Amino acid sequence: MAISNAFGTTVSEENPTDSTNPDGTKVVSDFITVASLTNFSAMTGAIATAWGALRQVSDTFDGNWLPFTACMLFALVSVIASKPGKNVSLWAPATFIAALNALTLFGAVIGATAVAT
Repeated sequence: MAISNAFGTTVSEENPTDSTNPDGTKVVSDFITVASLTNFSAMTGAIATAWGALRQVSDTFDGNWLPFTACMLFALVSVIASKPGKNVSLWAPATFIAALNALTLFGAVIGATAVAT
């Protein structure tokens, strides 16, 4: 199994944010589908751990900008890797869902870090 398939969902070309189509023809990132709202615990742990490690290295990383930036970059990479197509009407929902997921992921990272310290 390719690593790109580990975090991908098959969707239809017409609606790349709907992961309920089992006969889809396109693989997109799980991060831009509606179902991904409940599927981000691995990224929460990864970003929280990386942030915690960097905080041990330098006090420069004590602020919340590092995890916020990491979450937003992950959303951006997910949208670009999913290639929703040339139609702007397909990019808008994918970008909105990815941004919402990034903010949710950011909140989870902050919460997980607060509980761990």
